[in-house]
Amino acid sequence: MHNPATQPRDQMNDFTSLIRSLGHTRFGGWGKSDYWVELRNGTLVRPVFIPAEDETCEDCFGTDNYRWNLDGTSVTRSDYDMMEIVKKDG
Repeated sequence: MHNPATQPRDQMNDFTSLIRSLGHTRFGGWGKSDYWVELRNGTLVRPVFIPAEDETCEDCFGTDNYRWNLDGTSVTRSDYDMMEIVKKDG
């Protein structure tokens, strides 16, 4: 499934809703899954949904090295936009 990134940054789209619905949360998820998210630059990651802790911040997706808006766009640079869910071989 490709990310259309057609919704405003503060709203999930079909792509990011799927990532969240697969159970990839800050406290668990991915496990031994063969599925990853490919970024625009080709990097494979397993982003997790991070709910806002209070009204001073917003929900987002993240890893140790990256952060994304709810629509899958990177908060730092477009090279890190989430583009596709892929099955990693091996």
